[in-house]
This record gives sequence, structure tokens and C-alpha cells, in this order.
Amino acid sequence: AVRRPRAMSFSLAERARLAKKRDDTPVGAMERKMRLLAVDEIGVHRVLEAPSARHLEDLAVVSTWGESKRARRVVTLTAGVDATGGAAVDANAAGWFAMGRADDTVDVCDGVTGGVLGGGSVAVGALPVCATVFGPSSASASARLITVTENGDARVHAAACDVHAPADARIVGEWEEVVSNWKPCQSAIRACVSEDGATLATGGKGQGNNLKTHDIETQKVLFKAKAQPPNWLGDVAPPWG
Repeated sequence: AVRRPRAMSFSLAERARLAKKRDDTPVGAMERKMRLLAVDEIGVHRVLEAPSARHLEDLAVVSTWGESKRARRVVTLTAGVDATGGAAVDANAAGWFAMGRADDTVDVCDGVTGGVLGGGSVAVGALPVCATVFGPSSASASARLITVTENGDARVHAAACDVHAPADARIVGEWEEVVSNWKPCQSAIRACVSEDGATLATGGKGQGNNLKTHDIETQKVLFKAKAQPPNWLGDVAPPWG
């Protein structure tokens, strides 16, 4: 027997809602070029492009970066955002992205050329589980790089910027550590920075230490989750999202 597609099971109200959502999508957003950055287990980066969101079936590799070095493979990858949150660092280009590597370093790269910005790789002392780069804002002319390692160590680096330069030349200074010796959790498994760069959420191991959020500027705890109850084996599942 032929199984009915799941889409056919939508109610009439749900279908109407989805149709309205499609109609409300700005035409410009649908026609904007789509870019996808993929990395493999040996550190090779591939950039794929499609003409627009309407033509994702046309995604094709347009460039390849990086060397085949398993020791420098990418373990975390995050697109850069501006200081207001959510937007690409440069609306007219591919912006920046931050990637953590297996050799305990983090690179901030240009999204068009793949070139490393800010004077080279940043050593973070252990395997990075989070690396996020923020562009300059009205409050600061510097870019910021926020990292968290598997040991639970968090660092903030800053680099001077020329806000009038193209994205690939905007960072004119080298990365300098401005916040160090900060340990928001023990044995971090996951970490995430809010879109405005103000709050850090970390998930780690240990009773009462599975999830916490911190104010990045003051390093004060904003929220601490209670320990999850153990399962029938006595194990407590760590946070993964």
C-alpha cells in the first residue's frame, strides 16, 4: 500500500496558516542568494551557493578552502552577527564566521575568501565548544570574540575595527584577551551566546551545574537550573541543546 504523505494530514486551518506564512514572506528574502558553509572531519571547507531560497535544489559548490589536516579539524562553527543581534556582520558580503579547531585554537575568517582575520589563530587552552564573533557597534569600535572550552573556561577577545572598510578588511587590529580566568561551569558540553552578545549559557556535568546563564560583562550568574532527576540507572542526562 502507498502511504499518504504527512503533508496531506494537515488540517484545513493549518494549511491556510502555512499558505499565509508563504504569502507574508518578503520577496527580497526569498530572492536573496543563499550560501552554505560545510566542513568535514579533516578540516576542508566547502562553500555552496543557490540563486535564492526558491532554488535550493540548485545548491552547488563554488569554492573550497582549508588544508586536509585532521589535527586542525573544525569542531564548532558559528556565523558572525552584528551588535544588535541576528544579522550578518556585513549585509553586502558573506560576513565573518568563527570556528573552533581540534588543536585548541579559534579562527575568525572572512566568509568570501576564507582568510583568517585579526592576526591569526587565537589559542584558548583546550578544545572549544563555543566560538562566537560580534561586529563593532555604536558603543564599541572593536569586534568581540567569545569562546568557551570543554574545561569550562570562558574568554573574551577584542580587536580594533575600521567600520568603513569592507568586511574582509574591517578588523585592523590583532585579537587581545580582555576577559580571562573566568570559569562559568565545570566540564562544559555545550555553550551559547545570546544574539546581543550580553549573555552566556553553558551546559556542563555535575549535580546542579547542568545549565547556567551568566552576564558576560559582570560574569555574574543570572540563572542556575536545578539538577535533573536521575534515570533508573542513576545517570543524569547532560544538556545537549
